[in-house]
Amino acid sequence: MVEKLIIIYDEECPFCNNLIKLSNIRRAQPSCTLVNARDSESEYIEDVRHRYNLDEGMLVIFGGREFYGWSALHVLNKIEKNENVKSVSLYLFSSPFFSRVSYPILRVGRRIALFFLGIKKIGY
Repeated sequence: MVEKLIIIYDEECPFCNNLIKLSNIRRAQPSCTLVNARDSESEYIEDVRHRYNLDEGMLVIFGGREFYGWSALHVLNKIEKNENVKSVSLYLFSSPFFSRVSYPILRVGRRIALFFLGIKKIGY
C-alpha cells in the first residue's frame, strides 16, 4: 500500500520550488499531492496554518504524521532513498544532524532572497 504524501511548500520561493522540481519525489511517490502554501483556499492550508508558520518552513504529511522544517526535508530524503531514486537536491539532508544545523542558515538565505526578489511573506 502506498502511503499518502502531501508536500506544502512556497511555490513562489525559487529554492523551495526548485527543490521539489529537481527532486525525484514524484517518481518515488506518484500519488504525491503538492500544495502551494500561498493558496489560502486549500483545505490543507486551512487545516495547518494555525499550527505551522509556512514562511519559516515547508510541511510534509506522510504516513499520518506531520514533518516541518528540517525534518520535512529529511523525511523527503528518506522517501527517495527507499525508492532508490535519490536526487542530489535532497542528498544533503540524509543526515538528521546536517539537516538540523543547515536548515536555519538556509531559512535566512531564503528570507534575504525573497526580499531582494520582491516576494512578500505568506503571512496569514
